[in-house]
Amino acid sequence: MGDCQMQSKKEIIRRPRLRMVTGLGNATLSDLQNPRSRRFDPTFPKKVQLSSRAVGHFLHEIEAWLESRQAGPQPTGRAEQ
Repeated sequence: MGDCQMQSKKEIIRRPRLRMVTGLGNATLSDLQNPRSRRFDPTFPKKVQLSSRAVGHFLHEIEAWLESRQAGPQPTGRAEQ
């Protein structure tokens, strides 16, 4: 495994970079992680607790989730038109 791949597996990104990498806003990111939201996605990577008030996500897990989204159409809960 190359240094770049090893770095990606260890790298933790915080919310501003998560928004940049995914192209999603704060509300959508929060909804994807909230089991009570209709937009909840159980496949979205879990947060990593960094301190009592700081969380992040592993970059390689976010990249894998994004790649899985490209695999095919995702159900939206809306009727097809």
